[in-house]
Amino acid sequence: MTPAASRSPDVASTIDAHVHVWGEELLDAAWLAAPAARPIRRAFGLGDLAPELVLAGVRHVVLVAADERDCAAQRLLAGAADDPRVAAVVAGVDLTAPDVGTRLAALRAGPGGTLLRGVRQSLVGAPDSWWSTSAVAVGLAAVQRAGLLLELLISPEQLPEAAALAQRCPSLPVVVDHLANAARPGTDLAAWRRALTQLARAPLAVAKLSSLGTDERTAVTLAGDARAVLGADRLLWGSDWPVLLLRDDYRGERARLDRLLAGWTPAERAAVLGGTAARVYGTLR
Repeated sequence: MTPAASRSPDVASTIDAHVHVWGEELLDAAWLAAPAARPIRRAFGLGDLAPELVLAGVRHVVLVAADERDCAAQRLLAGAADDPRVAAVVAGVDLTAPDVGTRLAALRAGPGGTLLRGVRQSLVGAPDSWWSTSAVAVGLAAVQRAGLLLELLISPEQLPEAAALAQRCPSLPVVVDHLANAARPGTDLAAWRRALTQLARAPLAVAKLSSLGTDERTAVTLAGDARAVLGADRLLWGSDWPVLLLRDDYRGERARLDRLLAGWTPAERAAVLGGTAARVYGTLR
């Protein structure tokens, strides 16, 4: 048993599958420099969240990169290395880099490397050509060889491309963050549902019930559609802390989730609250 496997969360425990931490080095990022992000334009560590995790009954978290620089990936893994609350890390790595395989191997060999479970790509605003470039194909092959998953931050309009990629690579686990940001105002929900149906055809594709906005009626609709199309065993919850602080506090977000899942079966709630995350992240290696 590897060190990571010995720390894999029990499927009955609650797992927050989308938590960010960052230091002063990220404060020059364009999205954090925007006026709307001013309340969270400071360093955040997992220690800041620890009391809320206890109160919310959350035992483990998945740390997800907010920065795709190599140094940020190294810091994220090293900071998680000795923290028993961290079940997995999804690092930011440039898939188009010619030496992506070497970079992944270096992260694995460094501090906290046994926690590495996936590679995140932030593609909102990326050109349409990104999905079909040969460099990306090579990078995806490297991710697959490393036994890692691909996590995608995309817009609703990019979900068809993500679904097509997941179908082209059926042995590559694909995680779609925030239901492809479907809660964004102006989203064509009919088109989003059609694309979600395409995503469901990829057997290893899953999606996160996270960042579903402040309109609970919309959140219930989106979650219900995802439940009908993907099934609860392909859905997982993530708070998106500390970004969630722009709309609520952690306990408020956790309470909203309980209301969202109120009509779901116990087995479905268990999947969303930890079972799916344990399978997707905790047992990959």
